[in-house]
Amino acid sequence: MNDTYKVDARRLQAAVAQILIGKGVPAEDAAVVADSLVDADLTNVQSHGVQRVKFYTNGIDKGGMNPVCDLQPLTDSASCASYDAQCALGIVAAYKAMKIAIEKARETGIGLVTVRNSNHCSRVAYFIRMATEQNMLGIACSNAPKSMPPWGSREKYFGTNPFALGAPTHGDPVIVDMATSVVARGKIILADKKGASIPEGWAIDVDGNPTTDAAKALEGCVLPFGGAKGSGIALMVDVFSGILAGAAFGGHIGNPFAHPENCMNCGHALMAVDITRFQDLEEFKDKMEQFRTEIKGLKRANGVNEILLPGENSSNNRRKNLANGIDLPVAVYGELEELSRELQLPFDIRLEA
Repeated sequence: MNDTYKVDARRLQAAVAQILIGKGVPAEDAAVVADSLVDADLTNVQSHGVQRVKFYTNGIDKGGMNPVCDLQPLTDSASCASYDAQCALGIVAAYKAMKIAIEKARETGIGLVTVRNSNHCSRVAYFIRMATEQNMLGIACSNAPKSMPPWGSREKYFGTNPFALGAPTHGDPVIVDMATSVVARGKIILADKKGASIPEGWAIDVDGNPTTDAAKALEGCVLPFGGAKGSGIALMVDVFSGILAGAAFGGHIGNPFAHPENCMNCGHALMAVDITRFQDLEEFKDKMEQFRTEIKGLKRANGVNEILLPGENSSNNRRKNLANGIDLPVAVYGELEELSRELQLPFDIRLEA
């Protein structure tokens, strides 16, 4: 029996947008959320893909997520600003914040925008692409509910606290996007939905013992990557997106699974840098191309067919899955089908077998 269905990306995106509109999200904002989630599935980062739709709609239904995003300005200057998202969907809040950061960077060279009182913003690479498409450097980070212990502890306090950085090139952008944990917690959630085990080294149970049981891992802690290094970066992500933004931080961020009726009050920090304030754009891209060519031309390690730059695999997957369809887990397909039925919406996303 198949555990996935092959679905059309564009029809999937339209279906997700209609579900969100049915839950009260304005059409323009619903399109942004759907684009972000389907883009994650296109790049094979399904932990941050449409499996999150049920999570978001549940948050809307319970009251913890505001379907309407009306950013309220708190501070504003030529290159910096901070906003209150009023418990909006995090993807929409971060998207609007990055748009403002890009506008400020175009005027002053650098734009930094923070957001408080927000919710889960999914894959932060999505906001980096917004900057690189405008020929700018991008930096983005967000904190998250506690799920990871600081180095030396077995008690969860930090979130997986993702961050991303990116640069434009003559072709696909170079984008580093990662959680500060060994693995994004969403991958453990997806494994739990599938009833699958997880690799050893991803997480510990509530007693601090290594576990391959996804359910026990969700009760326990996901581990920081690189030990003390990942823990330290997670801390600094909390400084930028939590403390600086005036949002909750560390163990104070709301748990949307235990209390979907409450706003998470997580924070985001989005930055754009105008390359032309430092050098000619084409000169920069030429150097990036030289950089890419030299790295890919180095002697390969044993068993490596091609040296890939950060983000290259995602770009390749996006093109392939747009052409051939997305392999969507049956469990996630069922959740979307049920939501569409609840809202009396058509649901036709599968490709012919």
